Amino acid sequence: MPPSDHNANVHLARPIPPPVVRSCAGPWLGPPVRLRSTLRATWALVGLACAAVLTVAAILKPDPRGYGTHEALGMEPCGFVFMMGLPCPTCGMTTSFAYLMHGQPLASLKAQPAGFLLCVATAVLMVASLVAAIRGEIVAINWERIGAVRLSLAVGFVLVGGWAIKLAMGFATGTYPLR
Repeated sequence: MPPSDHNANVHLARPIPPPVVRSCAGPWLGPPVRLRSTLRATWALVGLACAAVLTVAAILKPDPRGYGTHEALGMEPCGFVFMMGLPCPTCGMTTSFAYLMHGQPLASLKAQPAGFLLCVATAVLMVASLVAAIRGEIVAINWERIGAVRLSLAVGFVLVGGWAIKLAMGFATGTYPLR
């Protein structure tokens, strides 16, 4: 009995792919990925760098003006403030970090809202990277789904938004323009 056409094509058919299992963490995060020893060391260095930044912020005394704390590190005063009488988009970042590390979240938000968010993100990254270095695995991030443009726009929005809030508060209270 000759083989039927149906049976002859069975071996050419593609296998049915398994169903896609979605992570409960959402479409941007995936299951944990094992890390090689070099990547574990890299994540340990990232965690230690974040810890160093937060430690310096904890040691610094926040400038009560809401900006200028970086001058305690030997840096020059902000040229934008000097020329324009207004804070630059990053004015108050170091002060915001210092206030938050001193347990003053409202003062941190007032000094620079974007700095508050960046300090929180730095603390989260510190913990996550040190956990990754110790455990040897990290949650996979779907960077293709997030996209460089979307990430850049989000960071830009936070920076410009923080600056706008700082300017609005300064104009509302009569603090800006500086004289």
